[in-house]
Amino acid sequence: MVETIERVVQGVLQGREPGAPIRVWVLGCATGEDPYSLAMTLLERLGEVSWPIQIFATDPSQAAIERARAGIYPESIARSVLPRQLERFFHPHERGYRIAKEVRDLCVFARHDITQDAPFSRLDLIRCNEALVLDESEVSQRLLGALHFALHDRGYLVLGAGASAQPDAVGDLSERFTVVDEKQRLYSRRPLPKRTVVGGARPLERRVDEAPVNQADRILIARYAPPVVLVDDQLDIREFRGRTGTYFDPHAGEASLNLLKMVRGQLAESIPAAMEQARETGAPARTPVLSVETAGERRDVAVEVIPLDRAPADARQYLVVFEEVTPPAEASGKGSANELELRQELGRSREYLRSVMEEHEATSLELHCANEEILASNDELQSVNEQLQAAHEELQSTNEELASINDDLVRRNAELSRSNRDLQTALLNVDAPIVFVGRDLRIRRFTPAAQSLFDLAPEDAGRPVASLGPPLGFRELVPLISEVIQSMQPATCESRSAEGRLYSLRIRPCRTSDNRIDGVVLTLATVDDPSRAPDPHARSQQSPDAAHTS
Repeated sequence: MVETIERVVQGVLQGREPGAPIRVWVLGCATGEDPYSLAMTLLERLGEVSWPIQIFATDPSQAAIERARAGIYPESIARSVLPRQLERFFHPHERGYRIAKEVRDLCVFARHDITQDAPFSRLDLIRCNEALVLDESEVSQRLLGALHFALHDRGYLVLGAGASAQPDAVGDLSERFTVVDEKQRLYSRRPLPKRTVVGGARPLERRVDEAPVNQADRILIARYAPPVVLVDDQLDIREFRGRTGTYFDPHAGEASLNLLKMVRGQLAESIPAAMEQARETGAPARTPVLSVETAGERRDVAVEVIPLDRAPADARQYLVVFEEVTPPAEASGKGSANELELRQELGRSREYLRSVMEEHEATSLELHCANEEILASNDELQSVNEQLQAAHEELQSTNEELASINDDLVRRNAELSRSNRDLQTALLNVDAPIVFVGRDLRIRRFTPAAQSLFDLAPEDAGRPVASLGPPLGFRELVPLISEVIQSMQPATCESRSAEGRLYSLRIRPCRTSDNRIDGVVLTLATVDDPSRAPDPHARSQQSPDAAHTS
C-alpha cells in the first residue's frame, strides 16, 4: 500500500496547480481502516508540505459508517499498524485506541451505493474495496463507466482483493484504464476519444456480433446527431448520448447526476423553465439561444426538452437536446453596439451568479466538514463525561469508606474517653500511694495518697522518676526500676521516713494485653500493717538507712 501511494502521489503532484486539493474516494470503507491508512500515509508522504487532502469514504451500511466515523479500535490494532504511526496518529482510549483528530478531519464518511447513487467527480484516486465483479453485465459496464467518469485525466484506480474480472470484461477494463502495476492492481485513467457511458448506456464501439445496419446507426448518431441526455421527471440523468462534455461542468461538493448540477451555469438558468413547459403541455419546449464558454471559446446553444410517450406523468422521461446554433450576421450601427453591450452585461451577470453558486457549494462542503467535526467532538466529550462519571463514583466510594472510618474513630475515641474517666475516678478513690512509671522512666499517673509521700504536684506528670528519691530515701530507685523492666521480675525495697515509720516499696512490671512491658507500678505500704507485708516471692533490697536503723 505504501509503495502504491508513493507512486500515486508522485503522479498526482506532477504538473499540479498549487493549492489544488488531493481528492480520494474509498468505496466500501467498512469500519474505516482503509481511509484512515490512506490519510496517515499521505500525511507522512507529504511531510511538511501543506497540501489540502479530501478523502471521501463510503459504504452501503450506515452502521459501518457510524463505527468508522468514531475511529475507535481495539488494542489488537497495534499489531497491524507501524509503531511510528501508532505513536503519532493514535491516542489511548478506554476501548483501545482512537484515531487522532488531524486524521479524522481529512475523512468524510457517507452512506453510498455505487450501483444506485451517482459517483463523485474530479478524483485523483479511487480505492475500491467492494467485491466488484467485472463481467459483461450491464451493471458491470455502468460501474466501469462511473469509475472512469469520477476520475480526472491523471487519476488512478486501485482495485481491492475482493474485485475480480472475467476474461470477457478485461477488454472493457483496458479500454478505460492503463495498467500501472498489475501486482498492486493499480490502473491509471485512459482518456476515451468516444463518449463514456454513465447510467446504463452501452458504448458506441463496434461489437463483433453487431449487424451492419446497427453499426451504421451508431456511427451516424455519434458523428452527426446533437448531444442528448435522457432524464427523468426530477432531471436526474439516466443516459448520455453523444459528446455532452462540452456543456457539462460538474460543481464542487457532493457528487450528483442531476442535470442542473452538471451543466454550465448559463444553461442551468434556462432549462428548468423549458422542463416545466414540456411537463405541462406534453410537447417539446425550447430555451432561448444561450452563449456558452467552453475551452476558451463561446458557442451559441439552444436546449430543447422533448417528452417521451408511453409512460405515466410521474414516470415520464425526457430527452434534453443540446443544439449548437450558428449566429446570424450581426447588424451594424447602434443596434449592434447595444446588443454587444447587453451581451457583455449578461455575461458578467452570469459569471457573478456562477461565482455565487460555487461559493454556496463551498460553504455547504465546509458546513458538512464542520458537522463531522462536531460529531467527533461530541464523541470525545461523551468519552470524557464517562471518565468523569467513573471518577465521581470512585470518589463517592472513597468518601463512604472515610465516613465509616471516621465513625469507627469517633466510637473508639468515646470508649477511650470513658475508660480514661473510669481510670481517673479509680485513681482518685484509691487510698494507697501508687505511681505509674513508663519505659522512659518518667512519671505517668499517681494517686492522691502518693502526692504527700513523694512530694508530688499534679503538674509533675511527665517528670523523671529520679525526683521520687529524696523524700523517703530511695536512693537506688532508678537502677532498680530499670532492672525490673529488663528482667520483668518484681522487686521490693524498704526505707524509713523521717518520722520513723518503715515503708516497703513494691515495684511490679506493667504488662499490656499482648504481654509486653510498658513500664512499672510503684506501690508504697507501711511494714507495721500486716495486711501490707512485703511480697514473699519478690526480691528485697534494704536501703542503707534502714539497715543502719536495724
